[in-house]
Amino acid sequence: MTIEIKNIGKLSHAHVELNGITIIAGENNSGKSTVGKVLFALITGLSDVTEQIEIEKGINIIDAIKRAYRKSGYLLSILPRAIIIPSQEELENKGQLVSVLNAYFARGAEYIEPEIINATAIDIQEVLSVPNHVIFQKTVMNKLRVEFNGQLTNMHFPKASSKIQFRQGDINIEMTIEDNMLISELNPVDFHNKAIYVDNPYVLDRKWVSLASRAEQTSPQQHFDRQLHLFRCLDDAMLFGLNSSSALGDILKERKLKRVFEVINAACPGEIKKNDSGRFYSYIENDTGMTYEMDNVSTGLKSFAIIKALLQNDCLQTGNILILDEPEIHLHPEWQIVLAELLILIQKELSIRVLINTHSPYFLNAIEIFSKKHGINDKCKFYQSKNE
Repeated sequence: MTIEIKNIGKLSHAHVELNGITIIAGENNSGKSTVGKVLFALITGLSDVTEQIEIEKGINIIDAIKRAYRKSGYLLSILPRAIIIPSQEELENKGQLVSVLNAYFARGAEYIEPEIINATAIDIQEVLSVPNHVIFQKTVMNKLRVEFNGQLTNMHFPKASSKIQFRQGDINIEMTIEDNMLISELNPVDFHNKAIYVDNPYVLDRKWVSLASRAEQTSPQQHFDRQLHLFRCLDDAMLFGLNSSSALGDILKERKLKRVFEVINAACPGEIKKNDSGRFYSYIENDTGMTYEMDNVSTGLKSFAIIKALLQNDCLQTGNILILDEPEIHLHPEWQIVLAELLILIQKELSIRVLINTHSPYFLNAIEIFSKKHGINDKCKFYQSKNE
């Protein structure tokens, strides 16, 4: 996997290979994070494209139905019930859509005026008429804009074209951006690996969870930024029990990750659980049973606890990409060394790609030493970002 970036954010140029552990070191404000942000936005934009396009269409169809209710004087306390709309290929004419909508509203015994139903059918027809590749392009660009707060083009050369090229196997994505607008055509391609970006150890604190819950009510899930995405990965896994695999699966995972958990348990001898309210999170020490609200757990320990939760709940799987932005920033040098070995072991056992930005010489040196110790130094790439 390679990614090449030209004139994005603070970077004039970067060409980075990601086939194991990839380290980008450099001073503050030198653009280290830019590669990770671009990679995260691209991967989340490429992941399960077909499903994302259907979600986009579904959201807009539901919005059209909500408008029909409001125009007819109904107050909606909950989302409208599910409706099955023919695809663009199956749709013969607007009359077919009107019939579907008439049957839908009649099922709920709501009276919607015929002219409102006709207008709703036109709105839905417009949604269905948008080509999939146009929705895909907009989705990817929205994710990039969110990551860079709308300032995609190079800060020093705002008039220069920005380019992104992503390659893995048969997948070759090339994007040219001018004035924060995509000017090249981008065709849908399904990429089934996930990216997880970790840069906020406070993501499970009470205040942050409350903010994330409010954001969910106003933002479609596929438009989440990297921190909301991390929260959703953790929250979904704990809420829906994504870690409840078969007994044999648990045995195999424990066997495979035995050394990984030995290392992480030395620094983090406990785990994160939802508290009694089912809304917020606590950290429970395994040996003492002591329970702490996440707000009261040290920042360094939170960093390990989040990685442990991602492992326990199968959020990190073979082929996924784990992006860590200055993970050592809250850690004592001794714990930086523990984290370095942990990440080397995770890469080795799960065959995931790990991209790390750092400015710690302790952490950088430990990655180099442990990659040799565990026999994956041929899978490590070291880069430096420079201010020029």
